[in-house]
Amino acid sequence: MSTWARLLPALGVGALAYVILLAYGIARPVTDSLFIATHGSRWLPAAWLGVAAAIVPAVALYNRFAARFDLTTLLLGSTLVSAAVLALIALARSGGLPGATFALYVWKDVHVVVLLEILWSLANVVFRIRTARWAYGGFLVAGSLGGATGNLIVEGS
Repeated sequence: MSTWARLLPALGVGALAYVILLAYGIARPVTDSLFIATHGSRWLPAAWLGVAAAIVPAVALYNRFAARFDLTTLLLGSTLVSAAVLALIALARSGGLPGATFALYVWKDVHVVVLLEILWSLANVVFRIRTARWAYGGFLVAGSLGGATGNLIVEGS
């Protein structure tokens, strides 16, 4: 097997980590600012509790689906569900529905946690322990660079 053929899966997972955290780096400051403008900083502890309360069933649901579906289907399905939820929240916000900004704040964090769960599940299936010893550090670097890039994009705009 050629070197490129061995590196391709690692590059793919690294690129996925980069893109996931790039998007989060763009969404987080915007969503945080919107939340504070709508609710004020005094509501942040309630939002953090809301995130914790929402992540527990989301990860439990993810674990249930992970046992039944392949990871590609799981990634696609969770992305589609997330897009639908975000569209519903956007409609609720445009309609002036109370709590929509709170829901957006919570969903932003739940979304990234589920995507990162899928990323690590994929990495655990694709890579042997020997490869994981060096590759996982690269995934963390790629994700960190994605998050930093997303933050720089928001800061620059």
